[in-house]
Amino acid sequence: MKKIMLAAVSLALVGCGMTPREIKNHPTKTFESNKTQSEFVTCLVPRFDERTFNGMPINSVTKPLSGGVELSTIPSIEFTDITTKNGKLNIIYYGEATKRPPFMKYTRINEATEDIESCL
Repeated sequence: MKKIMLAAVSLALVGCGMTPREIKNHPTKTFESNKTQSEFVTCLVPRFDERTFNGMPINSVTKPLSGGVELSTIPSIEFTDITTKNGKLNIIYYGEATKRPPFMKYTRINEATEDIESCL
């Protein structure tokens, strides 16, 4: 039983071992929108911020990016890049570090993509 618990805890913490650079090498999902960056961010931030992750409230932080902004919602493990390219808004969601083992319910990626899609 102890070995099973140790394995479960180890698997649950896998995402915590990823650096922001490693996370950014693995986009979870990409989107496009015809909205302006301001319209999209104004729509998305309140949706993200009403959610929780592991029982803790999410608090979005906006950081400047070349040609856009980055939303950091769960510090150092979840990011959303929002940039404008060729007249379209490009949204790249990085949520791989929020994944959990198959036997644990993980909904953060589903919640985040649902929130993004509702603002497109």
